[in-house]
Amino acid sequence: MRELEYQLVKDDYKNWIHWNVLRNESKKMKIFSLVIYVGFVVIYVGGSLNSAKGNMAALIPAIGMALLVGAAMFYTTSHHNQERMIWKKSGLKRLERNNNFPVVHLTLNDLGLVMEVPSENVTKEYRYSELFGILEIERLFLLEANDKTWQFIAKSAFSSQEEMDEFKAFMEEKIADAKENPEKYEKKEEIPEEPQAAGSDVTDASYEGGSASGSDEEAEEIEPVDTSNMGKIGKMAHIMAAMAADAENEEDSEGTEESTVDEAAEAAAEAGQEQEAVSAAEADSREL
Repeated sequence: MRELEYQLVKDDYKNWIHWNVLRNESKKMKIFSLVIYVGFVVIYVGGSLNSAKGNMAALIPAIGMALLVGAAMFYTTSHHNQERMIWKKSGLKRLERNNNFPVVHLTLNDLGLVMEVPSENVTKEYRYSELFGILEIERLFLLEANDKTWQFIAKSAFSSQEEMDEFKAFMEEKIADAKENPEKYEKKEEIPEEPQAAGSDVTDASYEGGSASGSDEEAEEIEPVDTSNMGKIGKMAHIMAAMAADAENEEDSEGTEESTVDEAAEAAAEAGQEQEAVSAAEADSREL
């Protein structure tokens, strides 16, 4: 990782603006302006010539006006005027007046570069995979991003021509490598770990069949018993056994135990009454 710090000056911005104006120069606009001017001269001076009727002295004001219009038109579309207007409207004139051009902190690392302007609380990061190329002009290195924007680095950040050459070679190598191996320079998003709730330290052994067991002893399962062939007394005996088993598994509830005992007693009483009725019926059948 390498860190550089430099302050931008007026000439850096002038160089940047001049390069932009030349780059965006439109030949079609120049041709269009020339056609408009020629049309104006033909109409204006030609009309004056017809009015003068061969008097050349009468044409001097018309010719002078045509020259003034041409001078104003071509100055408006000149590089110098365009650069002046950009300088004025961009706010750079105010920075020059206050001598407040920013200081830039540049950091180079294996994945990209970071540009910081502490006075304006601005930070801009570029991955090498986001850069298309590097261009050198008079006072600046220009970095072209994939979104067709440009970022410049002042050559004043380097103390010698050797350092400039080294920086340019380094950037060209990194940009070329990023084009061939973009996965090396991708941003990796870190997935935050979800906090574990207190008391949730449960081992896999405690979960079997989709349910958790709160004790070391597994609850005994009561196999269903076919009571279709039993008499009423047999059915009642089976119900009493099941109730007794439930009572043993619910030792913490005294009220449940008492109700179970009462139900068992009532069932036993009913069973006794039923047995007496059966005995009486059998006795009657014998007498008959």
